[in-house]
Amino acid sequence: MVSEVFVLLARNILFAVAIGVSSFAQAQRYHFSIDPETTFTRGAVEIRLATEGKLFGDFDPTNNPNGSRTATGLQGDIGPTLNTAIQANSTLCFRSRLPVRTSGTFDLAVDLDNKTASLSNYVVERITDSPLVMDGTCTLNAAPFRLASPELKFEATPPPFSIGSMELASIRIRQRQGVRTGPITMTTDGYYRISITFMADVQMDILDLRQSGPVTFPLACSLVGNFMPDSENAIFGYPMAEGGDNLSRKVDIPLEDFPLDLPVSDKDSVRVRLQPTVKEISFAINGMRQFRAKGTPMAWASR
Repeated sequence: MVSEVFVLLARNILFAVAIGVSSFAQAQRYHFSIDPETTFTRGAVEIRLATEGKLFGDFDPTNNPNGSRTATGLQGDIGPTLNTAIQANSTLCFRSRLPVRTSGTFDLAVDLDNKTASLSNYVVERITDSPLVMDGTCTLNAAPFRLASPELKFEATPPPFSIGSMELASIRIRQRQGVRTGPITMTTDGYYRISITFMADVQMDILDLRQSGPVTFPLACSLVGNFMPDSENAIFGYPMAEGGDNLSRKVDIPLEDFPLDLPVSDKDSVRVRLQPTVKEISFAINGMRQFRAKGTPMAWASR
């Protein structure tokens, strides 16, 4: 009787140990570094800011007493100091066709047995060779207004006009704190295909808008590519192909006012100031692209 109890107890202990081993099986973690020499897009870059806000002259009684001044409507005396804000919506568009290189790091825990991968600490700079020089245009929509110094009337807002070359210093994408998990599928050429979606905060710094800090907004992002381990390290990415990023987000981001040169003829312009609130941000980076990151093994992680 004692021996039967002992055998039963031993079986239960062994079963419990087996369950414990299964529950705490481990996934291999890698710290990946993106290689900017082999991670790039050759094609078109476009950033678009749709805004609502105000336009006013750049007059300042102390620092710019001869600056332009604005008033609503087309009739009436503006007076010596009047500078009325004009309701104005605008679309600012920045374009370039220069190659864009990407750098950054992320951590990936890969569980090939359960066919899942977990992403954390994703921080990527999409514009490694900064600043990226872009051509800027503005589409302005405002009610009729008039100017003093110089004396001008704007019965209708001008067609889209150039705002010159703009420098894009950074588009940094930082994953929000935590871990996101996605599936692994086997490809026909022997790679493990990984696809993970995650929320990130994007910081975009356009130098010529003269903001005290980058424009920051949340964005749903994804990490998609082929994973292949070897004896010591791992490779993640995809080969050269046509593709890109096309992202858009509704936002509510007030900007500090900045100078804007309104065209009044083919050769002349008048300087005003625009104080917009960004309502939608979109950016597209499309063309031939390639992605490659090298992963170094880290400590094992429990599933």
